Amino acid sequence: MKKLDPSLFKAYDIRGVAGDNLTAEVVEQVGLVLGTLAFEQGVPALCVGRDGRLSSPELSEALIRGIAGAGTDVYDIGMEPTPVLYFATHYFKTGSGVAVTGSHNPSRDNGLKMMMGGRTLFGPMIQDIRRRVEQEDWRRGCGKGRVERRDAETPYFEKIAGDISLSRPMKVMLDTGNGVTGPLAMKLYRKIGCSVTGLYSSPP
Repeated sequence: MKKLDPSLFKAYDIRGVAGDNLTAEVVEQVGLVLGTLAFEQGVPALCVGRDGRLSSPELSEALIRGIAGAGTDVYDIGMEPTPVLYFATHYFKTGSGVAVTGSHNPSRDNGLKMMMGGRTLFGPMIQDIRRRVEQEDWRRGCGKGRVERRDAETPYFEKIAGDISLSRPMKVMLDTGNGVTGPLAMKLYRKIGCSVTGLYSSPP
């Protein structure tokens, strides 16, 4: 592994150029540290979701390998927007999860947004992850955590749709810019009774 780039570790997330300084190897090692932190804090499982970037499937798989390699279970919710990941951490009662997402950054970028024990990781906590990756300070020889595919989207829809009642039929035009939110938003607006037309509604 080439020398870890400390600039990956920002104030509120881990972010870099996928395949350059943010490689699958780096992300797997971050996963090992996160799985170890979960064990230390009594967290039984981490939820993992990803956005629609071309690099996200590989990085998500590497992250899951790392978390499970430290002996912590993983609930893989697949390709979903970050709010669904946060909902999953509540719904599945873990309070902990990682979104593989480049957020609003250019297409080559990607990153990790992290929660542990009900707290968003930021500042010194992210720098501690950097230190532990550099020192290879993670659990070893502890077997593999279980990886389960879980559906967070259905209960997310039910929760939102249960709070909305339209007073009249509506026609909605959605331009979601080919983001991961597109397919979910189309389904959600239809579920609450709207007639929906989509523009750029599919991820790349």
